Amino acid sequence: MVFRTSKVFLLIFTFSCTVSAFNLIKRHPTGNGGHSCAVCTVFVSFVEQLTQIHNETVVFSMQRLCLYFSDDKFRNTCKALVNKIGPLVIEFLERKETPDVVCFMAKLCYTEPGTTTCHLFPPPSEGLRQRVEHISKKFLKNRIKLEPGNKAHICNIPGIELFCKYLNWVFSKHLPGEDIDGDGYSIIEALRGSSWRGRDCCDIREDIYPGRRPGKDWDKHQDTNCNGINGTNPSTGKAFEEELCGGTDPRGIALIGDSVGAHFHVPVQWFTPKLMTADIFRNLTFAVENELDWPQLSAGTGYIQGTWPIQDGPTDSIYLNLRKRNRCNHRDFQNLAVNGADVFKVQNYQKNIARNQTKDYPLLILFELVGNDVCNNYPDSVAHMTTPEEMRRHLIQSLKYLDTRVPFGSSIIFYGLSDGRVLFDQLHDRYHPIGTLHKNVKYTDIYDWLNCLHVTPCHGWLTSNATLRNLTTKRAEELSKTIRAVVDEYRLKLRNLEPAYMDSPLSQIITDWERKHGPRTGYQLIEAVDGFHPNQAANALIGQFTTDFLKRNVPHFLGGLNKNNDVIEKIFGNQGGY
Repeated sequence: MVFRTSKVFLLIFTFSCTVSAFNLIKRHPTGNGGHSCAVCTVFVSFVEQLTQIHNETVVFSMQRLCLYFSDDKFRNTCKALVNKIGPLVIEFLERKETPDVVCFMAKLCYTEPGTTTCHLFPPPSEGLRQRVEHISKKFLKNRIKLEPGNKAHICNIPGIELFCKYLNWVFSKHLPGEDIDGDGYSIIEALRGSSWRGRDCCDIREDIYPGRRPGKDWDKHQDTNCNGINGTNPSTGKAFEEELCGGTDPRGIALIGDSVGAHFHVPVQWFTPKLMTADIFRNLTFAVENELDWPQLSAGTGYIQGTWPIQDGPTDSIYLNLRKRNRCNHRDFQNLAVNGADVFKVQNYQKNIARNQTKDYPLLILFELVGNDVCNNYPDSVAHMTTPEEMRRHLIQSLKYLDTRVPFGSSIIFYGLSDGRVLFDQLHDRYHPIGTLHKNVKYTDIYDWLNCLHVTPCHGWLTSNATLRNLTTKRAEELSKTIRAVVDEYRLKLRNLEPAYMDSPLSQIITDWERKHGPRTGYQLIEAVDGFHPNQAANALIGQFTTDFLKRNVPHFLGGLNKNNDVIEKIFGNQGGY
């Protein structure tokens, strides 16, 4: 239920399509128009549906769509796209042509020699290719003009290029966008700030940050670890930090992983025209600058309950359970997950961990790579999957590296890979949000279309080819066995880290859910728009499932129970919040 978000389904122009910002901007090879075709097709579909919902002209629907966006970056990008393909959209939607036809006429979609013609919507009776060839002779003047030798690309359109550069900046930066003292923590939320790591309580001093052991005065005069506890008990003359936290075995949590760990989420309202309003897009800039991830609501590091109309459900994270055990752990969390991460990429991402071996508390690390090592967008998917040998080599590199970065007494839990066959099983014959109005697009149509464009997040699992789905699961099982073997081999070989392994909880959580709610109700735990990530309800269940596993099998990974929690709450309240 993962997989490869940085490679697909990152909402490019937010009003258009969950396609990959990274791939689109970097111009990674796709097919038949790739991401540009996807953006165009979904944008035109939105316009077409809005005309019916509001009983208005195509012109007014395009204006309406652009006006939904309050941020000029998004509104101007929408207008630039309208300026370029607007005449075609008006001409052909009024003639009742499909969005596929419109985007083929715009030359943002095309059929490469020897390939299948890609379509999302039911094709015209004579066939999509024949329909385009028939009408194109009359409307050549409206096609997008390209520089000699170039194929159409959405980022080549005037007015959109700057927006693509903005997305490139957002999705390429995996450290806090504002961190004055360089300690790895920030006072702003987005751009890898306090949504991802505990909020810095003094961003002009690099020796003050979450997770730090207090100094010799035990924070009598200043809160140096940002847990909201400082000052002196007037009755005893001792520092509150010493009395309430000393000897309680505090520890922080860090998550290293992929889009599941980051909690990727595209609101269903953004892909359902009848639910679209300006208010629904109010948090758009914040969401995009958080890479369309919601770590503050995630299974690993979530710390608040959802307060947005575009993200519903409870939060029950491993961090919150650590804090519940010991309120001295307040704000001591780091989410280093990156959309699209696999065992190769994580070798760089793990270097963003912020921990001092001698000055900070121990750390519980969650290492979750649940699908990207078997998921890719290649037609010959199996040939591009991570091998067990590669997994072993890189996991050992990660263990050895992290052992040099964390304090003594730290621990790391490795998740096995998921069995993504559940995605097709649960969703293939259900309507995707973009097809609910006309009942004309199911998830299997989405899968086929994305595979045809070579922009699928996971060709191995999001396919009607059962043999390929089974081969993908077989490789995932082989990689999970490898992870378990590495953990067993290195259990006693590391100085500062103790490793442990647990199977991915996703399949068991869906099984438990269906036992309670009925057969094939597991789709209720899967993100509706992308169809492959666990949603908010599932994240809460994963957080509790993992915490229960740790309590049963390695309780010392969670640190001690602090008998002073009630006193801390009485004196310090919410401890400064987040």
